Amino acid sequence: MNRMKLYAAGAFLVLVLALTNPSQEDFVTWVKGKAYEKTDNPGARFLTDLLASPLVSATTQRTNLLICSLYDTKFSPDKHRKTLGVLRFFIPLEK
Repeated sequence: MNRMKLYAAGAFLVLVLALTNPSQEDFVTWVKGKAYEKTDNPGARFLTDLLASPLVSATTQRTNLLICSLYDTKFSPDKHRKTLGVLRFFIPLEK
């Protein structure tokens, strides 16, 4: 009986992780929010609204691992940043 409860708890955890795996759109929204935090300039915020979505979408590769996602954003051929998305949260992995 205890083994059955353990399997049920594991299955529930996997289900929760899969249902809260953030999408590419969630990642773009998170990046825009981070950019907003760095400026109070209305002009810069306007440019962020205008350019962030297409720019981040075009330069980011998402690897969907079902229970989480890895995002690799390339700024140039030799400079990139990896981010882990899990439970609708984002954790930068490299700087």
